[in-house]
Amino acid sequence: MPDLSAPQQSPDDPTQPTAITKEERINDCVACRVMGSLVLGGAGVYALAESRRFAQIGRGGSIAARLVGYGLIAGAAYRATVRSSFGAA
Repeated sequence: MPDLSAPQQSPDDPTQPTAITKEERINDCVACRVMGSLVLGGAGVYALAESRRFAQIGRGGSIAARLVGYGLIAGAAYRATVRSSFGAA
């Protein structure tokens, strides 16, 4: 499997890596944003649903599960609306 973290080589000089521009790092494809949003949102909804089960165990677990659920749903909304990826600087 090729090393995807290694910089790409320049077509002019194979010994010199090409620089990846900030624009190339920031742009995410629509499918990536949709899938990321769906996965985060689904995990958030699942955590909220499980918080009811945690309520039987104790109040702390229920609150923690709700906070995680709301955080994941907020992450899904961010991922869907902001064009940059989370790892872009």
